[in-house]
Amino acid sequence: MRFGWCTGIQNILLAQQIGFSYLECPVSDLAAMPEPEFAKSLELLSQADIGVECLNILFPGGMSLLTEEEESLRRYLEKAFRRGKAAGAKLIVLGSGRVRSCPPGMDYLEGCRRLVQATRLMGEMAAAYGLILAIEPLNRKETNLIHSVKQAALLAAQVNLGNVQLLADAYHLFEEQDHLEDLPLAGHLAHTHVATPEDRTFPVRPDPFLERFFAVLKQMGYDKRMSIEGASRSPEKDGPKALAVLEELAARC
Repeated sequence: MRFGWCTGIQNILLAQQIGFSYLECPVSDLAAMPEPEFAKSLELLSQADIGVECLNILFPGGMSLLTEEEESLRRYLEKAFRRGKAAGAKLIVLGSGRVRSCPPGMDYLEGCRRLVQATRLMGEMAAAYGLILAIEPLNRKETNLIHSVKQAALLAAQVNLGNVQLLADAYHLFEEQDHLEDLPLAGHLAHTHVATPEDRTFPVRPDPFLERFFAVLKQMGYDKRMSIEGASRSPEKDGPKALAVLEELAARC
């Protein structure tokens, strides 16, 4: 298993120094950059021995995926996917909880229909750039749509595109009390996130829930990427500790 860090592209050299294998950075940041700033970011990437393999935070907070005009959504996604591909990404996470939520006044069933349509559009456009779109179940404090891996699997099945796949996040699984034993029922996972279950920080010490998470992933034969998506006041100190914990869990569980 290979471990990465969810952080801004400006931290690529720090991530390399800590020992991470790759970076997962916000695609909304890349899409918002003026061209000269984006060019500088690509130059910074060229100085590193690791790369941006994954992207998260697909949409800026001001958007509403279920009410956005299709043409406007297409323009944004075209820029986001083009820049993500130029940065070297292979996979983009569909999290963006508030953006994908069913807005007040919209019938929930209509919201689900619109989410399927929008996800299919995202998947089709991502495929044109050779990108996987990984649906991330989020806890209900962050969104009112798609809280479990089972629900994400239903969405992926309705979209029915090969590049629209699933993500399992240890923190959200814990928050939602999503049964870990159900994970294998989802079948194939494209990507995973990890953080301490209680406070969403770097996992610098062993944790029983994370042990179970790794054991289930091993049962599934998962051996791909896992990104730390959690806070740290001192990544320079916490990063090596967290990597040691994760590598030990991957070897033992």
